Amino acid sequence: MRNINLAPLMLVILIVFSCKKDNAGTVPNNSQAKDVYVTWFTRVTGTGQNSIAEISKNENTFPLGDGSTATVANSIAISGVDVYVTGYESKDTNTIAKYWKNGEAVNLTDGSDVSIARGIAISGNDVWVAGNETIQLGNSTTKHVVAEYWKNGIKTMLTDGTTDVNATSIAISGSDIYISGNETFNGSYVARYWKNGNPVVLSDTAQSAFASSIVVSANDVYVVGYLIDSSLTSAVYWKNGTLVELTEGVVRSLASSIAVSGTDVYVAGIEANASHINVAKYWKNGQSVDLSDGTNPAVGTSIAVSGNDVYVAGYEWNGFIYTPKYWKNGTAVVLSNSINAVTTGICLSQ
Repeated sequence: MRNINLAPLMLVILIVFSCKKDNAGTVPNNSQAKDVYVTWFTRVTGTGQNSIAEISKNENTFPLGDGSTATVANSIAISGVDVYVTGYESKDTNTIAKYWKNGEAVNLTDGSDVSIARGIAISGNDVWVAGNETIQLGNSTTKHVVAEYWKNGIKTMLTDGTTDVNATSIAISGSDIYISGNETFNGSYVARYWKNGNPVVLSDTAQSAFASSIVVSANDVYVVGYLIDSSLTSAVYWKNGTLVELTEGVVRSLASSIAVSGTDVYVAGIEANASHINVAKYWKNGQSVDLSDGTNPAVGTSIAVSGNDVYVAGYEWNGFIYTPKYWKNGTAVVLSNSINAVTTGICLSQ
């Protein structure tokens, strides 16, 4: 896990960025002052250095790793006064899936394989984490990526290891558990989600599709992601399995995160401009709002909404350094000009 190369992130967004609230898929309908939490991990720039997972609260930064091993933060959830962050830590050539509760690490795996904790949701006293392990099952001589989730540290596998399947995000609605993910099939990605362990296929093998994140609002299930056509990607989401395209598909775009407030649907992501530079943006009910000016490549990775306020976490790359930031109603808040880091999630206090 040393010397991680994040340059491809300017073309392909990390597959999980989310904010989950306690047993909720919708966001609060008020605009009271909120604490803003953002997760990131520092980008490795030299031999012998390790990435470090970090979290900021109102622009004050706290490390989740000590730098002795590589740590990565993927997703964040808030329940009451407790703050949860998922991610992983390197162990030799493997990784340990884990989450941090108020900065204290909770290991989900033992480091005997490659495992990653991605999405997280809190329901009452229960902590649900979605992710995957690369393991060898049964009589197979090949290791495969298995989608799974942990409830209070107890693992449940969603797939049998015959194909590579990633779990990317998780949402809890009442007694129902929803997990988004992707299956690799003959070189293509098939987007799907699971409801209580039962798969719901969102795409077929005619065109690759990727599911990045999931939220549930009332009886509606929203999964955000993108379609893949050769080298071109197009930002989309599915509502109850019906595809909604956010762009015309003539330039590269990606969708990474989704939030629902009342009848409004917000999606964070990117779209390339005429100079083929990625512009960070969000869509509200299909209408796009640019967050960066297109001078440097930028990415919107995670979105949270409170009343009329829209917060989007992201980062910008000037060719030398990745600058972590978030935008509130389109105005950028730079989290650091000196830390070379990639933001992965944003969440607001309840």
